[in-house]
Amino acid sequence: MSEKEKMVMAFEEDDIWGEPFSYVDFQGKLPEFDTALIDRDDIMRALEESASYVDEDIFEDGGPGMSGAYYKVYARDETTFKKALAERLLKIAQEVQ
Repeated sequence: MSEKEKMVMAFEEDDIWGEPFSYVDFQGKLPEFDTALIDRDDIMRALEESASYVDEDIFEDGGPGMSGAYYKVYARDETTFKKALAERLLKIAQEVQ
């Protein structure tokens, strides 16, 4: 990660099916679908391919509600990141429709 990259998104593992989709503007192109049908790895791949860097922190020994992963997504240009992520997520959504 370079100094020019900034954090553009952060979310907990449980939010991986919602946060990336609510972060971008699909301009009415997103079809109705069940996000549970989308594989977590497909969403992570879309994030990793769109962002400069995705940082994953794992908390395994926390108390109740304190276990799991927390993701921080970094990009040099937020507008470019949003556009690339929207394109990738739209493609994924169309495939599961």
